[in-house]
Amino acid sequence: MNRHGFALLLVLWLLVALTSLVGVSVADTRSGTLTSLNRQALTRAGWAREACLSILLARYPTLRTLDRIDLGVGTWCRTDLDDPGRRLNLNRASREALTLLLEDPVLAARLVAARPFPAVEAVERIPGMDSLTERRLLLLATVRGAGRVNLNLAPVEVLRAVPGLGADGAAAVLGLRRGQPLSSIDGMLGALPTGIRGRVMAVYPAFLASVTLEANPVIATLEGHASTRDLVARETVTLVPAGSRLAVIRREVE
Repeated sequence: MNRHGFALLLVLWLLVALTSLVGVSVADTRSGTLTSLNRQALTRAGWAREACLSILLARYPTLRTLDRIDLGVGTWCRTDLDDPGRRLNLNRASREALTLLLEDPVLAARLVAARPFPAVEAVERIPGMDSLTERRLLLLATVRGAGRVNLNLAPVEVLRAVPGLGADGAAAVLGLRRGQPLSSIDGMLGALPTGIRGRVMAVYPAFLASVTLEANPVIATLEGHASTRDLVARETVTLVPAGSRLAVIRREVE
């Protein structure tokens, strides 16, 4: 190869190398720009989430789910509220209560042996746990709160797992609270049919330790959305009444 051919080959090689270098530089720039935009959008989503928490705290003692609060500039937030007293606590409930909830003493024993659970979803690792039972637990069980069932809020499936109540007692409680909330546990017991009342009184200490009429800590799931980037900032907040306001006692950022 003569000198002219070698020079031409060198020039072509340099052009290829330069083109590749420019391509890498442009790709890095684009990647950096995208990362920066995502970071900005996620920050906006976090601000939106905090806005929903502020709205929630300001509206106390009236508490309700915020379906969608438009905060402008492509951001919005929402909240879901839950009282753990609606559900049976997987980590605190007795084996007998879990048996009544699941109608499966073997599975109830396995749940007790595997405690504590960090989340209800963790039950999927339990031998013999099928998808139908798992979905049932997701609806009726919790790992949050003090472990007391709220007699004014719990569904019949949870009420029947309360010591002494059973299926007929759960139905009776539903009838008593229909129209207006129960205001006294002893008053409720006095209004129960004799047979059910006698059964509850036979296990009264366990019954009393398992129920409440007061609101448990409120669990709020907060979401802030930056819709232009389709990013979500999510957090679970535990709230408790503190005089005339709600106090935040726990925050779990996802």
